[in-house]
Amino acid sequence: MTIIFTGGEHPTVTHTKTFLQNLQQSNTTSINSSSKTSPFVIAADSGLLFCRECGFVPNIICGDFDSLIKTDSNINKQVCILQKKYPFAKIKQWPTAKDYTDTQIALQEAICHNKTKKNTSADCIVLIGGDGGRSDHFLANLKLFEHQIAPDYWLCKDQFIKLLVESSEYTVTKSSEFSIFPIFNNTFCKPSEYFIQSTNLVWPLDTVKWDQSIYSLSNRITNNSDGAKLKIIKGRFLFFSVYSD
Repeated sequence: MTIIFTGGEHPTVTHTKTFLQNLQQSNTTSINSSSKTSPFVIAADSGLLFCRECGFVPNIICGDFDSLIKTDSNINKQVCILQKKYPFAKIKQWPTAKDYTDTQIALQEAICHNKTKKNTSADCIVLIGGDGGRSDHFLANLKLFEHQIAPDYWLCKDQFIKLLVESSEYTVTKSSEFSIFPIFNNTFCKPSEYFIQSTNLVWPLDTVKWDQSIYSLSNRITNNSDGAKLKIIKGRFLFFSVYSD
């Protein structure tokens, strides 16, 4: 598992730790599935603060550090202090004037790290934070899911987002409501081909015309069912739901 902590609003420490523990313990193809590996941790700029609050030590600290370090400080001196404080972390400083967000930079670091591993197919990328604040940055984070290699999960303040990919099956076991939105990219398939097979949902997904600006909002499992199945035949989707208490 690769964990990216970025700035902006984030879940509580309890929700974050519980979610990550469930990911590591799960070995099924459910909405909360992942491989059992020690996490590789990347902190993007001020994401370092919540990273430490959650008890993680970063392997990489990256970004322009405009949120982490005060503007009136000697940035080179502060970077040296960071290096002394985290001697085993790689500090990768970027200029403030750049055409990438710190979250984009962190995702590229995660991709590069995973490429060095022999088995990248089972690795899971979890993005934590980046919610609230600037709307354009939030939308930029959503655009990350259009890339071929994207985060598998995004933990926001009040909800988590799970990437649903083509030719995969998922089990929904939560009793809470959830929503599903399509992520369009013609490199995956044509929007008109997007299709999900579902079972045990109040509003089945089999007839949804995803290419007609349709989505599934506040859907839920039928009362007489313990769970629902989602089979992604074509396309890529985002699954939104709330954290378990």
